[in-house]
Amino acid sequence: ALDNININIQKWSVYWFIWPNVSWKSTTLKIISSLIKKSSWDILFDWKKSNINSLNNISFLLEPNLYLNNTWFENLEIHRLLNNHISKNKIKELLELVWLDNNAAKKLVNNYSLWMKQRLWIAICLMKSPKLLILDEPTNWLYINWIIELRELIIKLKNLWTTIVISSHNLPEIQKACTHVGVIYSWVMKFEWTLENYMSHWDDIENIFIKLTA
Repeated sequence: ALDNININIQKWSVYWFIWPNVSWKSTTLKIISSLIKKSSWDILFDWKKSNINSLNNISFLLEPNLYLNNTWFENLEIHRLLNNHISKNKIKELLELVWLDNNAAKKLVNNYSLWMKQRLWIAICLMKSPKLLILDEPTNWLYINWIIELRELIIKLKNLWTTIVISSHNLPEIQKACTHVGVIYSWVMKFEWTLENYMSHWDDIENIFIKLTA
């Protein structure tokens, strides 16, 4: 499905995948996360071949799957108990990180907006303090003010030394948060640069994406 793609994700970067639809993007992200068994790929995590222990350092936000009839607190507590070495103080830290107060956290998840649910799932992903956080199309169906908040959260996580891989078609907004960009089209890596190098050659990310995928 993929043709000789070499992806280099640097530590503490925000790596942005730009892929047209039907390019096996989600499949690739699932392979990196070991949700799908790879056929002939080599995946290195911290310069070592990825194995079952690598999964302790990776969190993947694909499609939020939450306990809707439970509160924010209860959802976080369930995942804290699944990782029994994590202290209760972690829940308080996570609520502060995604800007939610204690009163709001006591309400049922089902009563919240999509962005509130998205924030809860990101908090769950951060429960085990992953080295690598993968966000697949996190801006889908979000209003512009929610997308801006998501961008601010991504920058906040980057400053906390989390490596983030994000796929999104929201070019103007995600561009403001990322450090690296990779464009894949027709199952081939078209280019993979730091955003700084990218912007020194092209000043409009939309134009180059259209040229590469025309």
